Amino acid sequence: MRYFIKHYIGTCLFLFLSFCVAQDPPGIDWKQIQTEHYQIIFPIELGSEANRVANTMEHVHQSIGTSLEGNHRKIPILLSNRGAIPNGFVGQGPWMSEWFNIPLMMKGMGSTEWYRDLAVHEGRHIIQNNYLNQGVSRFVGSVFGESTQSLYTGLLIPSWFWEGDAVGIETALTQAGRGRSSQFNRTSRALILEGKKFNYHQALYQSYKQDYPGHYELGYLLTHHVNRQFGEKAWPNILSKTMRWPFTLNPFFPLSRAIKKTTGLSTAQLHNDTFYDLKEYWSGQSEHVIESAADAISPKPKVKTNYLFPAMNQAGEIIALKTGLGHVPTIVILSNGKETTLTKISSVVPFFGYHSNGDYAVWSSYDPDKRWTKLSWANIRVFDIETGALRKITSNMRLYNPNISSDGNRIAAVSFSENRHSLLVILNAKTGEIIDRMEAPNGGFIMSPSWSADDAEIVFTSQKFKGRGIYIYQPDKREFEQIKQESWMPVYKPVINGDYIIYESQIDGVENLVAIHRKDKREFQVTSRKFGASNLSSTPDGRLLFNDYLSTGDAIAIMVFKPNVWKEISANRSHPIQGLESSSELKPIYDEPIPDKAFDVLDYKPSARLFNFHSRYIFDGDFNPSLGIQSNNILGTLSFGGEISYNTNEKTTHTKTRGTYSGFYPMINFEISLGKRNVGYGPFHQKVDHSNDTLIYNVNEKWNESTVDFGMSIPLINALNGIRTKYAFAKIGTKYIRRSNTTHHFDFLSIPPNVRVTNERKRPDRDGNIIPVYIESAMYSIDEKSPRDLGSPGWQLYGYVGGMPFGGMWKGQQLSFRIHHGMKGLGQHHFISSLFQWETNDGNYAFPSKIGFPKGYNWHAFNQGWRIKMKYELPLFYPDWTLPLSISYLKRITGSIFVDQVTMDQYGPMLSVGAGVTFESGGFFDIRMPIPLTINFYFHPNSGETGIQLDFE
Repeated sequence: MRYFIKHYIGTCLFLFLSFCVAQDPPGIDWKQIQTEHYQIIFPIELGSEANRVANTMEHVHQSIGTSLEGNHRKIPILLSNRGAIPNGFVGQGPWMSEWFNIPLMMKGMGSTEWYRDLAVHEGRHIIQNNYLNQGVSRFVGSVFGESTQSLYTGLLIPSWFWEGDAVGIETALTQAGRGRSSQFNRTSRALILEGKKFNYHQALYQSYKQDYPGHYELGYLLTHHVNRQFGEKAWPNILSKTMRWPFTLNPFFPLSRAIKKTTGLSTAQLHNDTFYDLKEYWSGQSEHVIESAADAISPKPKVKTNYLFPAMNQAGEIIALKTGLGHVPTIVILSNGKETTLTKISSVVPFFGYHSNGDYAVWSSYDPDKRWTKLSWANIRVFDIETGALRKITSNMRLYNPNISSDGNRIAAVSFSENRHSLLVILNAKTGEIIDRMEAPNGGFIMSPSWSADDAEIVFTSQKFKGRGIYIYQPDKREFEQIKQESWMPVYKPVINGDYIIYESQIDGVENLVAIHRKDKREFQVTSRKFGASNLSSTPDGRLLFNDYLSTGDAIAIMVFKPNVWKEISANRSHPIQGLESSSELKPIYDEPIPDKAFDVLDYKPSARLFNFHSRYIFDGDFNPSLGIQSNNILGTLSFGGEISYNTNEKTTHTKTRGTYSGFYPMINFEISLGKRNVGYGPFHQKVDHSNDTLIYNVNEKWNESTVDFGMSIPLINALNGIRTKYAFAKIGTKYIRRSNTTHHFDFLSIPPNVRVTNERKRPDRDGNIIPVYIESAMYSIDEKSPRDLGSPGWQLYGYVGGMPFGGMWKGQQLSFRIHHGMKGLGQHHFISSLFQWETNDGNYAFPSKIGFPKGYNWHAFNQGWRIKMKYELPLFYPDWTLPLSISYLKRITGSIFVDQVTMDQYGPMLSVGAGVTFESGGFFDIRMPIPLTINFYFHPNSGETGIQLDFE
């Protein structure tokens, strides 16, 4: 389950890659619990939580398999607790699920306890994978293993089904799933009701012009529609038919054909029918909405732009966090129709927590460990609006939802510990020192603390197993007051305003602001907006400032604080599933008591579980025919593989074993290979002594080769500061190559008369050892970019030194250096990149060259050379076109000009100039797979040669 939404793709990719290759720090005492269907692996300090997870998974096991009944394959569930990232996923290669202990603090997630939420959502992903193990997929899995099977099912079944179906189960089996949240579907709802109709391919492939529903939202709406119209057996039939690919009549659109066979509708028609019905439903809801009086005060954007978390200072200026398709998160000031940029911050901040009191902005941001990628923190930054000074006031802590007091002296935040204890924490805003910390009265997970105007009280929400409630804490007295008891009703971000607590809730299918009177607990509707109101703050003169959602983003609106005109509403409002009702018989599973069985806790010894063979493959990295196996252990400390491959160029076989061990501070990689080599040279022309004749021949050099390759790498820097990511590493490696039984085989093309020749000759002079050693290091500093930007500003440095300090039969040396720089261009989203490389090579052993050649030139060996390249890119057009027969979808067309020159000691300057046009596609045949295709037109000024070159770049 990938919770980070689409606007933050760059950061999400960084975090996702961290998960895939991540390790915990050493020294953790790992334990395990074995149940009938699951293996729970956990650190010892999560013992009680692991036992609860074991009971919970067995409790939901039958229900999460509804409609997708199949053979269950037991799966390890790894409970991680050393990181700051809220996430959870199910994966193959290896087969496992991993749950991160930090809950996701988003409104649309509802108020189900985090592990219970993961149990049904990630549990459904387990069921999906097991059900899809049929047909061709089962054959692929049996022959090639998990990785190839995962690729097969991932290509055929779009992400919108995986996540939409899981959200559907999550919604049906809990009282607070995302399908019950109006915030979850507001993107679709706003587009439809504003008359901005969109088609299936726009939603599937997304756009740089407009924000369309993501795969969670789209998938839930489509899967729910099929279940409602065609019954819960429809999707099992569709999936079974799809798993017959490629043995289908229409191999290009397997899912769409299966949907057509089952429902009579193509995928595009299914999309249209879904949103036709939803338009009728949402239009009926909106007919009764009489919008409350409010003034829009933020700029009207041309593309999706949000002005989040507005706050007004004493001068009447509004401070907001600006995000969108064309912007990384940026703190801005809006005043008198002008917008001033203050600073840019990381895309994780809206998830970790941001707040401004008008004079200061405070937020929590991600801080990774330098080496251990599962070890991370969430620390607090304080930004002075007037001076521009930025201070990081905490370190090695996990703090979320910070809220700074009106006087700027204290910060209330939520801490989350490795044993999953949630505390309300009060910090000194200058030093970060902890002043106070308290557990919520219900022992639940705390969210969204907010100071009163006089800084005497803090209001917050807390949730555990019976929903979410509202509490007030008085720091001076260290006393709590319950304002609203726990319930499944949507409750989010309460704010104290005089005698009222105003919070975000749901009324008639729309998120709006609701007030509860502190004394009599009567509740009132404060705002009535068409698509949603959120992120409330009060202005110095007492007016209400909030975000008003539209299809173009979260705008800023302001309204008068008038309790006498508010409409009283029930304090116990219903929160049904959004959209048209289905006939599902599923009931909330947690309404029934969960067993409390005490499972046996066993040791989990990582050293005894280093190997976990899960996949096989028939091609190696160079696409040579191979028979290979791959192992990755559950804790991510050892990747190991072995293969027998056939080199199609040399027509020889090789046996290889390779691996990477990541359990130590330096990451260790190794490779051992045995095999034969066969390299051809020629033709050679040899003059015959005392004759005008010439002997012409080719030579095939054959030898046995044994190789041991060993390397160690260590990280030097790993930091995320604002929008800038800095990373550096150093690696040292050596290779021992043993050559033996070298023989030259001659293929004579022309033999003069009276010349005697031999067909082969032993070459013991070419037997021996070759021992190259190398050191390489790299450092980069890269800024995050918005989706519309064509590049990430920053720089990259790389250096390589290779030599033969231990002797050997051959000698060689290489020095290579590269610097890459990127910066914004002259226009919006333009990008300028430059590259400089320098390299020297010496000796008869050739280290792989690091210098590429300009377009239109062939590579040559060289002793010394340098390269300089510059490129300017700019967006030309955002067509959002579905190509004929739905072959592909064109999202953006960009243009570029370039100049590229390589100069070497043995050749004249190689100069190439030209221009390119890049077509960015969203995918092919309804498979989401973004591929940019560039047509480059080049010209060589030195020779007058021209040409066209196609590149995927």
